[in-house]
Amino acid sequence: IILILVLILTLMIGLSFFKKSSINTFYDSSTLSYDYNNLYLSDAITTTPYSSLLNSYIEEEIPVNQVEKIVSTFNMDGQMVLEDHEDYGSYVTAYEAFTGVNGYVFELDQDHSVTFTHDEPGTKIYYFGLDYLELDANINAAQIDFKINGENQFYESQTLVLPSKWVLDSEEFTLDRYQNEIQPSSSKVVEWRYDAIDDYRSMHPYLFAFELTQGDTIEIAYVNQRLLIGQIYYIVEKEIPSYDEYLTTHGDHEVVSSNINISSRDLLYRNDASIRLRTEQDPSNLYYDTQFLRLNTIFGESWQNGGQAVTYEIDAPETGYYHLSFKYRQYMIKDMPVFRNIYIDGEIPFDFMKAYAFPYTTTFLNRTLMDDNQEPLKIFLEQGTHTITLEAVNYPYRSTIEILQYVMNEIQTLALDVKRYTSGGTDRYRDWDIELYFPTASEDIKAWASILDEHYETLLDLTNVDQPSEIGNMKVAASRLRSIASDINKLPSRMVQFSDGDSSVNQILGNLMQRLMRSNLELERTIVHGDNKIDKPYTNFFVSFWEGTKRLVLSFINNPYAVSRRSDDELTVWVNHPRQYIEIMQSMIDQS
Repeated sequence: IILILVLILTLMIGLSFFKKSSINTFYDSSTLSYDYNNLYLSDAITTTPYSSLLNSYIEEEIPVNQVEKIVSTFNMDGQMVLEDHEDYGSYVTAYEAFTGVNGYVFELDQDHSVTFTHDEPGTKIYYFGLDYLELDANINAAQIDFKINGENQFYESQTLVLPSKWVLDSEEFTLDRYQNEIQPSSSKVVEWRYDAIDDYRSMHPYLFAFELTQGDTIEIAYVNQRLLIGQIYYIVEKEIPSYDEYLTTHGDHEVVSSNINISSRDLLYRNDASIRLRTEQDPSNLYYDTQFLRLNTIFGESWQNGGQAVTYEIDAPETGYYHLSFKYRQYMIKDMPVFRNIYIDGEIPFDFMKAYAFPYTTTFLNRTLMDDNQEPLKIFLEQGTHTITLEAVNYPYRSTIEILQYVMNEIQTLALDVKRYTSGGTDRYRDWDIELYFPTASEDIKAWASILDEHYETLLDLTNVDQPSEIGNMKVAASRLRSIASDINKLPSRMVQFSDGDSSVNQILGNLMQRLMRSNLELERTIVHGDNKIDKPYTNFFVSFWEGTKRLVLSFINNPYAVSRRSDDELTVWVNHPRQYIEIMQSMIDQS
């Protein structure tokens, strides 16, 4: 027995030296991100979706405005707020400092919108930006409704999101009665900000474009929060330079020999208060305790919606090129990546940093950013303080999501038509002549199956797995559709497989669409470094074994959660909610 145990131990130690520590393969997502040739768009919504509108801009060859212009508040109409306003006068003064322009701003609320008239000649495509300040401390991001002549040009313009800025109230993490860390509360920063009008939910990589003719009235209307609105800007969309252009611009510099680790808990700010930290009990983490819980990792399920972003600050010790790595885990979309825009000082420095892929992994691994030649990306930093921002985006899955929506809508439409014909009958022993009343149904269903198969092939460029599990459901759905189409007269009795059941084609595609929209990513640290090796994302076998043994022993002799430790004047409450709820409740009780 001893010999067997020794052999097993030796094998485990040996295998630990070959444990995977990184995924550095580069995946080019640009083709899918900028592909607007999709002909299959759902007509389930009455207002034109932006993808359809953008296609029409391209087909009609409408010229794009190339001149930047400021719309002064003097040329706008609305509820004016002057410097002597009792509540908001200080914000007007702050805006004068923000822009260097004296004047007034406008209040946007349920009763007052902001309007101005477009006076440029001809018909062109325009992009806009605006200055704004949030008046309400709502946890939800502010939204505006952008109308042209009283109507929305496209569906997404009904709820354009303006980013917020949230900071932790304290850099110190307090401890609860069990000596576990509690995340500090957060506050929204009330300040003037500028934002270009784009798709905050990150389905489209471009700024939102509006077709305008001289004399059009542009209206910015209230949706969910009161705002102060300053100047509005006609802007030109900046072209992100290629990586080669970026290197040429910054010239010959050495790669700095440095290794700077930034823990995920050291947030400078984030744009969504719901992004929160959790504990990962791993001795390799920057913050770790054998017995007590230390918040050290961004919780993936709180950082999965398009547009959510986190920002960190770094002090570059010297001017030069740096490499950038992340210790991360992505377990939501099996065998497929999620994507992040990576900003340096608020700008995407070059094309590879837009929609950078983070592949699927169930364990924490290091990912060093690479170019298309599998060489580490060089990021130029001058000596001093800089910011690094990671923003969740879904551009590469936009076409997939649109195709899934299209097929689902077509399935639902056909199913409703068939149900009207059969009066909802699903008796398998009754004969229906579907071919007579729906002569194109069989060919339509086969066409939908072909669409799914064709798009499945395009997604394979985003993974090195031959048969990715997540998008494999597209093949399953296509196979089932062909099976139904092969005997179309049996469709009424197969509605459970077609559109109605929990395992129907409609449900399979709907579940896949929801998962592709969840850009779940867990981040433990950001590493700014040179050509030197970075720490592995795990400890060696001996440290892991020793820490695991200590935790096992402590669980028997020092369990603070044991019910038996309750004193006579304490009440034990069982809560069916995540730990964050319990932390808040416990903190409130302890403070009282």
